Amino acid sequence: MIELSKMIGQGELREVYLHAEDKTLVIKIDMDPRSAVYSLREHSYFSSFIAGRAIATHFPKIFGMVETTRGPGLLEECIRDHDGTISRTLVESLRSGLIDYEAFESALDRLVRLAVRDGIMVRDFSPTNILIRRKDEDGAFDIVIIDGFGPERMNLKTRLRLAFTFLARQHSRKLWKQNLVFLHEKLSQVGGRR
Repeated sequence: MIELSKMIGQGELREVYLHAEDKTLVIKIDMDPRSAVYSLREHSYFSSFIAGRAIATHFPKIFGMVETTRGPGLLEECIRDHDGTISRTLVESLRSGLIDYEAFESALDRLVRLAVRDGIMVRDFSPTNILIRRKDEDGAFDIVIIDGFGPERMNLKTRLRLAFTFLARQHSRKLWKQNLVFLHEKLSQVGGRR
């Protein structure tokens, strides 16, 4: 059983803790045990549709479920910059001047094209679910989506999309159009867009 003590983030449904013995890992704990299905679905989606593809650099590696002092948790890669510091959120990165908006838009365009090509479903592309992983001192970075990916529910439509690539691409394109509108609205509200 893994002892949890240092919380480094919190979303609507989960708290995120730094692994006590391995600082390259985090553990997401569902605040409501009924929402544990999201963690299981996220792990399954990552393993089946993201791992091993070029787009995998835009998501944390997910290693599975573990038992902790706070109940079951999802074990994931801790997203860190080239210098070992925990990567900042999109808004923090824009506000601090770590990246500029034009560079972000260019990287985002590449990410969206890759995601649509692979039929990757991202259902919550809010600024708090996006980290900027700096790759070097010269400003190179990756956009990393840390939450809100995979299907929202597992029904017949979803199963068909997962089984047929052309349906997954079609749905992915629709989700990304919605996500980009939502993201730009949120960025203008929080002052992340200049």
